[in-house]
Amino acid sequence: MNAEEKMRSHYYPRLEEFEETHKILDWESREAQFARFRVLTENIDIANKSLLDVGCGCGDLFQMLKEDGIDVNYLGVDILPAMVEKASELHKDGQFLCVDLFKDKSFCTRTFNLVFTSGIFNLNLNNNMEFFQSALIKFSEIADEYLVINLLDEGSPDRDDNYFYFNPENAAAMVQGHGWDVEIVRGYLSNDFTLIGKNNPDTD
Repeated sequence: MNAEEKMRSHYYPRLEEFEETHKILDWESREAQFARFRVLTENIDIANKSLLDVGCGCGDLFQMLKEDGIDVNYLGVDILPAMVEKASELHKDGQFLCVDLFKDKSFCTRTFNLVFTSGIFNLNLNNNMEFFQSALIKFSEIADEYLVINLLDEGSPDRDDNYFYFNPENAAAMVQGHGWDVEIVRGYLSNDFTLIGKNNPDTD
């Protein structure tokens, strides 16, 4: 079973079972989901920036930005067609595309002020470190100001074999290796952390 098949097998039954989008996406609560999103909005002034939401799911980040009155040039992408359909159905004023960012060459020519992703590295795909490293290459090509990544923390008190957990310092070092100045944000929840990468134009 490849990565896309594993994602389908995990999320598609949840689309049938649940109405609440945070449950579809396997977040423990709406409050926890939005706490992750607010690490982005509380640490970066994203107003009027172009934002690519990788793994947008049902468009919940777009919903929160609207609720908070933050005006951004938002584009959400997801590899799963049913997720994009759900997001488009719920948020008719949003922009959502079904695309594999890592295979679609059209994104090689596009740039965004900010690339954000929350959750795409959570499922244990048996190649998460390789996936993370290859994703950083793509993200660094298309993000020109900020890169923000939410990850599960290996120090989580309630680890589950279905998910993959990162060492914060090691993950930050990998992002730094692609030329970003990196801040690790912890403490908003017990089981994860966020990396905020700021473009360092002086890095070769």
